[in-house]
Amino acid sequence: MVIILGADIFLVMFDLNDHASFTSVNHWVDKVRKACDDIPIVLCGNKTDINRTDQEFIDNKVEELNQDPNYRKKICYVSISIKDNENLDILNHQLLSYLKP
Repeated sequence: MVIILGADIFLVMFDLNDHASFTSVNHWVDKVRKACDDIPIVLCGNKTDINRTDQEFIDNKVEELNQDPNYRKKICYVSISIKDNENLDILNHQLLSYLKP
C-alpha cells in the first residue's frame, strides 16, 4: 500500500476489449478505498481504436462503483486510445484537475 499512501490521485486502466481486465478494476478500487477513502480515482478504458466493449456494460459498472455509500469521492471515467491519441487530452485534463497545488 506504499504506492497509495501520499498519492494525490489513483489511475486504474483497463483494456476495453477484455472483460477479464475490467474484473481487476474492482480489486484495485477496493484496495484504494480501504487505504485512503478520500483519494480521487480515475478509471481509464484503453483501446477505443479496436472494436469496443459494450459501453452500457462499462457505464453500469462505473455507476455500481459510485454507489458505495462509504466512499466520499466519485470515480471519473474516460475512454481513450493511446495508439490513436484519442481523448488523451481529456484524460490529462482530468488528472491535472485533481492534483493538489
